[in-house]
Amino acid sequence: MGAFKRIYTGLITVVLCTACSSTSSLPTSTPCSNRYDSFDITALFLPAIMSESYALREYIRNCMPHTLFGRVAFNDDLLKYELHTVDQIYLHALRLTNGDYADALFICTLGTLTHKNIPFSFGIRFPLTTESDSLYIERTVRLPHMVFCDTPAYGDADKLQHFFGSAYATITADGDALPDVFGIVVELSESGFVEQENYDSRDVRTNRLGQLFAQRLHENPDILPSQIFGEWNEQHN
Repeated sequence: MGAFKRIYTGLITVVLCTACSSTSSLPTSTPCSNRYDSFDITALFLPAIMSESYALREYIRNCMPHTLFGRVAFNDDLLKYELHTVDQIYLHALRLTNGDYADALFICTLGTLTHKNIPFSFGIRFPLTTESDSLYIERTVRLPHMVFCDTPAYGDADKLQHFFGSAYATITADGDALPDVFGIVVELSESGFVEQENYDSRDVRTNRLGQLFAQRLHENPDILPSQIFGEWNEQHN
């Protein structure tokens, strides 16, 4: 299982490292019936950790509200609301994994992916999700789109996969997961097999905040992602 997670996380990290691309009435929570309206049968034949990631995606589709980013005024209330949603995703991942922080970070990475595949330069695309287009869209429109005070007009939904993926790689760095992950990234990138996109310093920023979150978890298991993003925003707002 450890090898499986390392390989899969390595492939995801290829994406993360090469695709460096008035609200006073905001609702405070969204009712959830805990009933999932769709189910991918392939989850029955996957390791438990992958089935948990499917369950997290279902939770996002069925229990998370549509992002309010772009629909209400851009202000601090919206930022707090969106970061609260990030916390809810993380906390549900902890419930699904029975409090295993590493596994929770792993399924958060898969649950918040905004890339459907890894585009190889020789024309093949490695799928990262078996979701239909409609399910993929329904999940990604519910991901928080604002996590920074300098979030651009097109949103920051892709930053969650950077944050959680980097946190997972960091929290497992006491083993050999981190060298394996970045070894795969370097090897594939240098070989020219993976299509490169523009470097994005904001992705690097988010990766470092993910590392910080993992380090803080060792000191305070109750810390939430919103606290890490909040600290950065307070310093740079």
